[in-house]
Amino acid sequence: MALRARSYTYEVVDGWGRGPGCPTLGLISAVGIDSRDQVYLFNRLPQPAVLVFDREGRFINSWGEGLFTTPHGLWISPDDRLFLADCGDRRIRI
Repeated sequence: MALRARSYTYEVVDGWGRGPGCPTLGLISAVGIDSRDQVYLFNRLPQPAVLVFDREGRFINSWGEGLFTTPHGLWISPDDRLFLADCGDRRIRI
């Protein structure tokens, strides 16, 4: 079975990821998008660890401050369950 690489185009959207109450975006280790087009950022520094935005970049919520040692990766299942991997304490949280 041959696997083919996909071609993606990315662009910077000025002002995305800002708004009232939005924590500082820092070292982002992973990004995921759920079925409602909510964008999840797994933030290593500074805390909190999980930042949630709508597709336009408006801040919705944050959580996980103090819960993760070294945020590493995330995966969102087809039923929108969020799996978060922490390489510091070698755990996956659901």
